[in-house]
Amino acid sequence: VDSLSMLIAEKNAQVKIVDIQQSIAILGDKQHLLNVMRNLIENAIKYNDNIPVVQISTKLLAQEVVIAIEDNGIGIPVGQKEMIFEKFQRVHQTTHAFKGFGLGLAYVKNMIELHQGQIQVKSEEKKGSCFEIKLPIID
Repeated sequence: VDSLSMLIAEKNAQVKIVDIQQSIAILGDKQHLLNVMRNLIENAIKYNDNIPVVQISTKLLAQEVVIAIEDNGIGIPVGQKEMIFEKFQRVHQTTHAFKGFGLGLAYVKNMIELHQGQIQVKSEEKKGSCFEIKLPIID
């Protein structure tokens, strides 16, 4: 979040960190996992026609942690949710309004899977999205 302070200020965004578990250990590449979080938070701010509100939370399950990044942005049309994690894919309604190459979410998915995790998205067009990352924890 700190690394995105200029974008947050520019967009007058609110980033809320709630329900963060303090003592969870995962095995992974710190830089790549930071890039994953940065990408998802940046998208939540960028793909938004409102004053962006982003909520970040964690939930501890039996052998994994769930990290959720939820926003009040433009959402993803139903027919396009399946393809957003593929390289060079972009949601058609935003192609001209927002710059990018369609690589960010492909990178995110690849990194999460290399860390033995999973990512999924719940989204409603014009109401926002919630990306949930599941990563195994170290006992």
